[in-house]
Amino acid sequence: MSSSRAVASASRAVRAATRRPEARLYSAAAAEAAAPSPSTPPPVARRTRTTTPDEAQAFLSDILKLPPSAAFPPALALQILTHKSYRFAHRIAHAPPYTPSELEAGQASHNERLGFVGKRALGAYTTMFLHEALHSAEGVRAAPGFIRADEQGLEQRLEDLLHLNNIGATVGAKWGLERVMRYDRGETRPDGSTSHSIHGTTVAAVLGGVFTHLGSPAAQRAYYVHVLPALAKDLGGDPALVNAAAALSQSALVLGVVPK
Repeated sequence: MSSSRAVASASRAVRAATRRPEARLYSAAAAEAAAPSPSTPPPVARRTRTTTPDEAQAFLSDILKLPPSAAFPPALALQILTHKSYRFAHRIAHAPPYTPSELEAGQASHNERLGFVGKRALGAYTTMFLHEALHSAEGVRAAPGFIRADEQGLEQRLEDLLHLNNIGATVGAKWGLERVMRYDRGETRPDGSTSHSIHGTTVAAVLGGVFTHLGSPAAQRAYYVHVLPALAKDLGGDPALVNAAAALSQSALVLGVVPK
């Protein structure tokens, strides 16, 4: 009889405990944790663009006006238009397992090495252009904006002119690289700065690709025809430099990146 009273007393204690506020909160939390999660995860915005090797080849041939005999091999063209962030974009946005195509994207060749070559070519060709356009003391004295600014020396102005953000915002935008580039759009900031830098790297990679595929003379002509005109607005408004850039671009355009 005493054992029955003990069991009944314990049962009443349990019921009373579950009526306490803290117990009800715990019970609600436990029920929520035990509830099944939705079987379909929320959609994830696409972070990359799909561009085929043939599309990459056609795009580069079009913007550089290359004849079929000088076109980039499709695989090289796609590499030029692929930023290294593309390799990790899907893995950042999605959990494993990955499909064979997703795994292949993680091994895609990217344009960092060609961009390294192209950035050095951009610096060399710009310096050569300035040397030829202002080859005398009189020429330097006649250039009040770009060369003889009070606040900035030539070194700083060159650095600003050839900064990847500026190259991407001017040349990359003119070429329409956004339509075909493969990169992780999750890296783009609201002000577009990261996107401009990635576009600038790709512009440099295009020049580096021309340098390695067609040689230095072709790369220099590509710079004169397709890069320098887009940078003319940043030459400080110096008529001598702007006119020299236009003359070089026109003469190189007649010859073409690859002479006909």
